[in-house]
Amino acid sequence: NSFIYSPGLEFYQNYEDKNPTAELDAICLIDGQVWVGEVKTNAAEFKPKEIDKLLRESKKLNADKAFVFALEGDQDALRRRCEEVSKTSGIEIVHLHPSSWGSTPSYHI
Repeated sequence: NSFIYSPGLEFYQNYEDKNPTAELDAICLIDGQVWVGEVKTNAAEFKPKEIDKLLRESKKLNADKAFVFALEGDQDALRRRCEEVSKTSGIEIVHLHPSSWGSTPSYHI
């Protein structure tokens, strides 16, 4: 029922730090839950190392859920990977599918 998001955030341990300790492509507040996400062009880019990074950053932020989105590639394989990792990670990884309007720049509410 409610939704707000912020794209591309970097987090720093201390104000003076030059390098971020975490970087996320999106953070959403959805009906009072914190979701953090990673976005790639192709589903094949979500290697185990990338999924582990997403889980690590999600846990640091006490996120309720994590999500992944890939504009192209094998969406079924990515969905299966998310389901497998969700069973053992302690945090659900939601696979968001591209839609027909996802490939064209436009404003959506």
